[in-house]
Amino acid sequence: MTPSFASPAPLDPAQHGLWVTERTLDTGSAYHLGLALHFRGPLDPAALAVAWADHVRATPVLAARTDPAGPGLVPGEAPPLRQVTAAPDDLGKLRDEETAARFGPDEALIRATLFTTAPDHHLLLVVAHHLVFDGESKDLLVTGLAQAYRAVTGEGRPPSSAGASAPPPPVSETAVKDAARFWADRWRDSPAPALPGLTAHHADPVTPAPGSACGFRRDGEWHARLVTTAATLGVTRFELLTAAWHTLLLRYGNTAPATAIELSTRVPGAPRQTGLHVNELPLFTHPRPDLTFADFAHEVRAELRALYAHRTVPLSRAVRGLTPRTALCPVSLSYRRRDTSRPADFGPGLDVRTEWTGFARTARNIAHLQLVDGPDSLEGSLQYRTAAFESEAPACVLDHFLTLLDGALAAPDTALGLLPVLPPRERATLVADTTRLIHI
Repeated sequence: MTPSFASPAPLDPAQHGLWVTERTLDTGSAYHLGLALHFRGPLDPAALAVAWADHVRATPVLAARTDPAGPGLVPGEAPPLRQVTAAPDDLGKLRDEETAARFGPDEALIRATLFTTAPDHHLLLVVAHHLVFDGESKDLLVTGLAQAYRAVTGEGRPPSSAGASAPPPPVSETAVKDAARFWADRWRDSPAPALPGLTAHHADPVTPAPGSACGFRRDGEWHARLVTTAATLGVTRFELLTAAWHTLLLRYGNTAPATAIELSTRVPGAPRQTGLHVNELPLFTHPRPDLTFADFAHEVRAELRALYAHRTVPLSRAVRGLTPRTALCPVSLSYRRRDTSRPADFGPGLDVRTEWTGFARTARNIAHLQLVDGPDSLEGSLQYRTAAFESEAPACVLDHFLTLLDGALAAPDTALGLLPVLPPRERATLVADTTRLIHI
């Protein structure tokens, strides 16, 4: 056992809020983060098991358990890699079951299962609790595990130990007071937004419920336009994509859209560490149909930059009476920028593909848009409350988002009310239906 601390460690404010929510609501798998690596080639499962144990020992926070005595984490031993031989047709069901399985009170807050469907076909599924893991932790885990595997197989040097995660600096009372003043005239509880295909089944839109997901990927020339347009406008890709999302909400009839945004609390330039280093805060905007997309993107940029000054203060510390919830708004967005698009290097002969946008089948709110932006591609996943939508509606929301984004990238000086929303096929169907009604 390589403890990250000699005795139970208290939770930081973000972890404490999550801990309270889990004990107040039936969160299910809402705080489970999934990561899947597909291996093709001569993987050595025994070597991978050793590498997994080595990596977790080198990153002690991954072996932590919740403290049964109260809000805290206690050290533990690295959980072993579980190995399962599975038929290809059973893999989807097994993945869902493993991702949704709750963590026991005495279990580490991470687990890994290697599913083998053929001698040269393997799937490594890692499921971690948000208390000790976040989006950037996925990159750190894949990189560290690959280094450990190469070392075990003699293809590389052993990675250096990550050591204990440095505790974040405490949130000062001055910071809390500043945040309270900031939110005094901004914060409001938001009702479920107007979205296509939204049914009546959306009571308590910021609490967990069974969920589903649909996704997209854009690369090549499309992604190059995203990069170029953001640079030309003088905004980041995150700011541009957030502006597009709020423009879509406006076009659905939401004149004052609100979105919960996950913001990193990592200190720029500090060593990257595994753990929970994000804080969710609400973004409120006021788009107008006559405003150009370029101008609105700058308004979004300014409001996000105002949020950044308070990113370390949980909203519950700054706003009185905030009830436990798994999301601050009925819709939310997370964005993560990846520095490389190269596949993980586990050594010669192994082709490795990583799924970065895993979903644990429990929605935290009505809809969450997860974006992972690499050097040459953008991956997205819309994770939504299943009972809240008609079956085809979430895929339509993504189509609308991408169509509007295409229009904004092509002509950012277009007014928000004039940007295209309907993709060509949906538009043609609507026109045909309208024409048929006219002739009846």
